[in-house]
Amino acid sequence: MKKATNSKNRGKISKLFPIMQEHLGQSMNLARIKLMALLLDALVKAQTVSLVRLANAMDTAADKESNMRRLQRFLARKSCVLSSQGSAHNQPTALASRRRG
Repeated sequence: MKKATNSKNRGKISKLFPIMQEHLGQSMNLARIKLMALLLDALVKAQTVSLVRLANAMDTAADKESNMRRLQRFLARKSCVLSSQGSAHNQPTALASRRRG
């Protein structure tokens, strides 16, 4: 079932999008930048990191299941990129150090 989009929230996303595009345009394609803007708006609205709730909070005309799959693909790809670059996944955190010591 498709949901109606809220024009008020679209306005917020349309203001956020150019800023994100300016900063991320060289390293990320247009579709991913749009998804990031939708995700940020959903994070603020849903106040959770639950993918199901974020997918429901995304202001798109797509089905919530489609939004869920879109988020899963995006996060899976970003996770692979981060881990292949030797990101924080391999670095000890301050919390982990305190627990050990």
